[in-house]
Amino acid sequence: MSRLTGPKKHHLYTVYDNRTDMPVIVDGRAKDAAKAMGLSMKSFYNTVTRVRIGKNKRWYVDVRTERRK
Repeated sequence: MSRLTGPKKHHLYTVYDNRTDMPVIVDGRAKDAAKAMGLSMKSFYNTVTRVRIGKNKRWYVDVRTERRK
């Protein structure tokens, strides 16, 4: 029997670009979202924080948590 390690849940991000007609930039984990947006991981998390507090108008980020199966 294999043993799973790591977190029991993870966040999935859906990123929308408010400047274009293309509604969804990416739907996936943080690493994939940062790459699609052309940002480093630090910049991506900073952007998510700024979107949540209303200081970033370019992006809209929907964050949802899923449990590992």
